[in-house]
Amino acid sequence: MDKEYRVIDRKDVNADWWDKLVGDSQIKNPMIYSYILDILSDNWCVLTNGKSWVPVPYDTKFGIKRARQHPFSRQIDVIGETATPDLIQFLERQFHLIDLGIGPVDFMEKDQCFQYLDLSAEPNYSTNANRLIKRSDKYVYRESNYPSRLAELYEANTRNKMNLPLAYSSKLERVMDLFLAKKTGFLLEATENNVVKAAIFVILDKGTAYYLMADAAPIDKKEGVIFGLMDKAIQRSRELECQVFDFGGSNAASVAEFYKKFGAVDKSYSRVINDTSPWWFKALKKLS
Repeated sequence: MDKEYRVIDRKDVNADWWDKLVGDSQIKNPMIYSYILDILSDNWCVLTNGKSWVPVPYDTKFGIKRARQHPFSRQIDVIGETATPDLIQFLERQFHLIDLGIGPVDFMEKDQCFQYLDLSAEPNYSTNANRLIKRSDKYVYRESNYPSRLAELYEANTRNKMNLPLAYSSKLERVMDLFLAKKTGFLLEATENNVVKAAIFVILDKGTAYYLMADAAPIDKKEGVIFGLMDKAIQRSRELECQVFDFGGSNAASVAEFYKKFGAVDKSYSRVINDTSPWWFKALKKLS
């Protein structure tokens, strides 16, 4: 019964305990460690019945609690025993609005997909990808420890298009700094005449290389620099003996098509969507 579940508020979550629980589990999701949730989420809590634990990012607006996936995170995960319908029902009772990817959940429809690449074999790139990688040979690629440069590219080219708050570029810089400090990530830059034109960041977690972000000015994107960076990131991940390259994934056809040009294939997961917010809040959302 759902009364077996309880909510552990962030202030009561011991970060060391939580990060060990995540790290020791079979779950491969670097975006649910406490130090990442603390940066990218307004707030978060853990739902548990003592046998399974689920981290839930959320915010509160006008008293309405909204459990929503923070940007750059595909899903939350159930750690421990397999999720049950009771857990989902408990989640729905705790929040007025829910829009979360979740896995693994056997009883729910897997109607979402992300893309990943098996690194055990040489990647099979499309003709278009190979052409653009060759075109990007004019850039010099190098490893870097300065995520501020990628954050600046993101701020200049992409953040506004994603409708993200002004602080988000600096938040992403903090995330990258943390992974670099823990030696669980790498940053590659593409330069021309010693000027950084593009960069990509990849997180390393339990044998999986997790693509976080890449950016460049439109003129350099046309020159294939993102294709060149992605190729270098995939090859570097293989050198580090990662088994999988996780593209983060997208249900958007154009984004998925881009990933598939590197030989990526789809993998399915579930999504929980529920909105019991009052009529006046829904009306405010339409006006905003």
